[in-house]
Amino acid sequence: LAGADNVFHLDGIFYVRAEGVRLGAPSRDFAIAVPMAGTAPAQIAAAQSAALAQLAALIAGSVRG
Repeated sequence: LAGADNVFHLDGIFYVRAEGVRLGAPSRDFAIAVPMAGTAPAQIAAAQSAALAQLAALIAGSVRG
């Protein structure tokens, strides 16, 4: 969420599971914070995009081991 501190916060738990494949821990917590350049919708969207890219990299890294 876009915070009053001009930081976009994204946190939660993700789960990765595959049938017949051992991937390690099935769930992981994450807490991502991305500074926002401002509070205009485009600036919030840019920070959100950066946060989701970080989450995608985190999930991909958990699958690779």
